[in-house]
Amino acid sequence: MNLGRKGGNKGRKTYLSNILVANMFILFIVIPALVVCGNWLFDADEYSYFMSQFSYLTLAGGTLFIVLLLYAAYFEYTFLLLSSYSYTEQKNFSTYAMLRHSFKEATAVFSTKIFFFLFYFLLILPFSGTGYTSELLSKIKIPIFILDYIFKERRIFVTLLVLLYTILIYLGVRLLFALPLMILQQLPLKQAIQQSLSLSKKHFWRLVASFVTLFLTALAFNVLLYSVLLTVQWGIEQVWSGLALYSATLLSTIAWFVRLTTSAIVISGSMQIILLFLKREQQLKLKGKDLKLVQAVHQRKYRMLETLLLSGFIILLVIRIQTNYKLMRQPNRNEPLVIAHRGVDGDNALQNSISALKKTHQSAKPYYTEMDIQETKDHRFVVSHDSDLKKLTGKKLVAQKLTLKQATRLTAREGNHTAKLVSFDKYLDIAHKIHQPLIVEIKVSKYDSKNMLDVFVNKYGEKLLHHHDAVHSLDYRTVYELKRRMPQLKVGYILPFNVLGVPKSAANFYSVEYSTLNDDFIRDAQRQHKGVYTWTVNRSLSMYGDLSMGVNGIITDNGAKLNKIIEKYHSKRTYTYRLLALMLHSYR
Repeated sequence: MNLGRKGGNKGRKTYLSNILVANMFILFIVIPALVVCGNWLFDADEYSYFMSQFSYLTLAGGTLFIVLLLYAAYFEYTFLLLSSYSYTEQKNFSTYAMLRHSFKEATAVFSTKIFFFLFYFLLILPFSGTGYTSELLSKIKIPIFILDYIFKERRIFVTLLVLLYTILIYLGVRLLFALPLMILQQLPLKQAIQQSLSLSKKHFWRLVASFVTLFLTALAFNVLLYSVLLTVQWGIEQVWSGLALYSATLLSTIAWFVRLTTSAIVISGSMQIILLFLKREQQLKLKGKDLKLVQAVHQRKYRMLETLLLSGFIILLVIRIQTNYKLMRQPNRNEPLVIAHRGVDGDNALQNSISALKKTHQSAKPYYTEMDIQETKDHRFVVSHDSDLKKLTGKKLVAQKLTLKQATRLTAREGNHTAKLVSFDKYLDIAHKIHQPLIVEIKVSKYDSKNMLDVFVNKYGEKLLHHHDAVHSLDYRTVYELKRRMPQLKVGYILPFNVLGVPKSAANFYSVEYSTLNDDFIRDAQRQHKGVYTWTVNRSLSMYGDLSMGVNGIITDNGAKLNKIIEKYHSKRTYTYRLLALMLHSYR
């Protein structure tokens, strides 16, 4: 397989093929390998999840996972850089030679280079959710609940976050050339950083303008094509409704291909920008005895690789068409459960209060109301999300160090709302009187008594079971013990992020932070007959995304809003809304 000749279309064709090589390697080898490694890691302890009981196997598995992740990320970066260099400079390097050198270069995970790579990797991590990153980097995101907490709860944090992002962008641009110089010219770390700082200082604003233009152009291109696809689907549903399912499947596959192509163009465009500025400064020359890349020989020698690439793409296309068809033909009434987060519906009342419970029951009519409990000093339970009560009450107190009577005397304040903290007994009784099922989150604290779970099960277990309530917790030992003692009780495991897929566990369902959730996790969990509830979903875009993936429940602060979106999604123009949801999902 030849890499680019002067002025020829063959160079562009094979350059794009090389981008496809990297994507196929990540999609079909690296990501499955990471999942296998992760699943082995999850199974390495007694309770079937590494957070429950640490072991040497867990440590070994975690180390192996990190090494494999870094190796794959560095390999992908090196191969794409060499491919871009070969195309830009019309060097006609063989794909095999570049693959071989990229694998060799990736052994930097065992050298001092890894420290800079890790640093740069962390620098660009906050931007991995933009949708224009590699398949590997897009798997790792900062969970949105962290940012939500910052924006909602701490104004000073917002200023600090904006400042942090500004610093990250500045450092990312200033150090942009360091990795390419280390790879192409084999420069030592210190010298590469010095040259990168010198080059980027001279061209800083041009570099920023180039990348902003690239990203905005890609975004505008996607929006334009998506608008055309949605208009076509809407028209078909008006004129040829019998073809709507098939057109929606086809158009959603085209939208996926557009998205994939745009990402590839942005990745290659980013590489080209870097190489262009290096060339301007006469820094674009291969150096080092290890960088003697063989030029491509006769095309027949690499025809097998081309065949494998085409086969891989066809397999990927068939899988995508099948997935889109299944998503589009979901039964119209296959609706997710609406779950009121901390009992509220918008800004209708104080979180976890009796007032919120009653008002939301009327306004949003949720299937479940999700609420939180903390153990008190006298082995009873108070309804509160945090054990530290200062945020809501203004008093520096810890729930576990107060008796229930002392806790329920405190007044909580949030916005314009005030209410007394309430006991779990009272909250539970009122919920059962108005026939509102609950999901009780058991908060685990270092201040809890040793027999906290025994007290909870003995006092509330049968009552929860009788009224079809559920329980979930962030602590897997609590989940495991609840299922062991009460197998019939519906118990969920809260996951603050998803990277490796579905853990092996005793839980009936998973409550997963929504920004890191993906289709693979949902399909895997549902194959195991386990539900997937996603939290905390308050934006319309995210609601549509979760609907398109077919989650079993959505935990939200805006239940009434979610009900309207579900109604729209399952309206007569169902395929148009499902197509829109799939498009929006990639930008969550």
